Amino acid sequence: NNLTLNNASGATLNADANLINTLVLTNGTFTVPAIRNFTLVSNATRTARIAAIAATANFSGNINMQRFLAPGPTEWRMLGSPATGTTLAQWGDDFATSGFIGSTCPPPACNWVSIWNYNEASPGDKDTGYVAATNITNPVIAGKGYWCYIGPVPLTFETVGTPNKFSFSYPVTF
Repeated sequence: NNLTLNNASGATLNADANLINTLVLTNGTFTVPAIRNFTLVSNATRTARIAAIAATANFSGNINMQRFLAPGPTEWRMLGSPATGTTLAQWGDDFATSGFIGSTCPPPACNWVSIWNYNEASPGDKDTGYVAATNITNPVIAGKGYWCYIGPVPLTFETVGTPNKFSFSYPVTF
C-alpha cells in the first residue's frame, strides 16, 4: 500500500513494483533503474501518489503513472502530465485520438482534432489561443493543460517519465 524511504544511503528498486497508495521520501534517494517499472496504480477507489519530497530526499528514475477515468459520458477533459519527457503517444495508445499525424484516426480520414492546448500569448480574445495537436510525437509539457476528447470511459491511461518534482515556475504572463 505505502512505501516510506528514511535511509540516508537511499534504496534502489530491484524488481518491478506497483504502488497503490503513497510513496513518502523522508531521507535518501529512491532510485528506479531504467530496466525496472515502478507503477503508481490508479483504479476506481484510489490513485497512488508521491508525497511532498523532503529536503534530504530525492527520486531518481522513471515512474509509470496511471490515471483512472470513471464511467461517464464521452466528453472533453483537461489533462496534464505528472512526468517530463513524455509525448502524446503515451496517451494515444490508451484512448482514441483524431485529426493529427500518428493519431488513431489521422487526416485526411479524420480532420477533427481531439487534443488541444492553449497559447495564452495568442492575440485576440480568449477563444483564439487554442492550438491543435499536429503529431503524436508532440511533447506533453509539464505545467501545461491539454484539452482532450475522451471516451468511452471507464478507462485507465498512463504516462511514463521522470516525475515532476520540487518547485518550478509556470510561464504565465497574461
